[in-house]
Amino acid sequence: MPWILLATMMSLGLHVLARYSFQSPHSPANAPEKYEDIFPKAEMYPGSERVLGMVGMCDDAIKNVTDLLKERNMYDDTLIIFASDNGGEASTLYHLTGTKEWAPYRNYPLRGLKKSVYEGAMRVPAFISGGVVPVSQRGTKLTGYFHMADWLATLSRFAGVKSFEDKRAEKHNLPKLESYDMYDFLMRGKSGEKSPRLEMLLQQFGPNGVMEMALVQGDYKLAIDTSCPSGCLYNIMKDPSEQQDLSKNSFGIKIGMLRVGQALLSLTFNGSLPFYK
Repeated sequence: MPWILLATMMSLGLHVLARYSFQSPHSPANAPEKYEDIFPKAEMYPGSERVLGMVGMCDDAIKNVTDLLKERNMYDDTLIIFASDNGGEASTLYHLTGTKEWAPYRNYPLRGLKKSVYEGAMRVPAFISGGVVPVSQRGTKLTGYFHMADWLATLSRFAGVKSFEDKRAEKHNLPKLESYDMYDFLMRGKSGEKSPRLEMLLQQFGPNGVMEMALVQGDYKLAIDTSCPSGCLYNIMKDPSEQQDLSKNSFGIKIGMLRVGQALLSLTFNGSLPFYK
């Protein structure tokens, strides 16, 4: 959408949503030399300067957009959302150096990569900015749970939309939309405060198309995949790297989460827990 049109619509008091989807950092890794030259070669692994160069290029692009919003006197009425869709993925060095060895993007200290049920795949960097963020909230670190689906209810609240229920889906007995309004949490929440979302059911298709899942509930996360078919339990607040399986010492919590997971899965298109017998 042209900037002049955006500015005109905002001047008329209309709510405008503009989305900028970066294709980097992403494979195949490729960035202008001026960005690659900023970073020492092989700082993390062969070819990492290309990945870091893409991040640097992304930084500059965001700065350009922010500067233009200020130049057009649009910044004070704008909410800027920066968020990733997933953690780094396993990518061959072919994209980086021409060889065929494996070179994962690093999600350290979190465990796992994109297309897994672990924190390295799903705990991603995100922040809000812009003139509409109260001065008292700027610089606040919020650690409550926030699912990507929650942007639907949250942005609807920002735009003054009172209802976002899909009546046509409901008519055909499809699962209801699950989206929490995070407006108050973002605009007034304090560091350490819990968000309205206390649990998340996460699903993805693993090797050979077999479904894997994780249930986050309170401080705990139950992960079920090919490496832990009976389910592994982690306290992701104390152990975000998911190194200590608490299944034996907290078996009651695990069984309770398995039951909740099964109940929630029954409301989705995939009706049963994978692997678990």
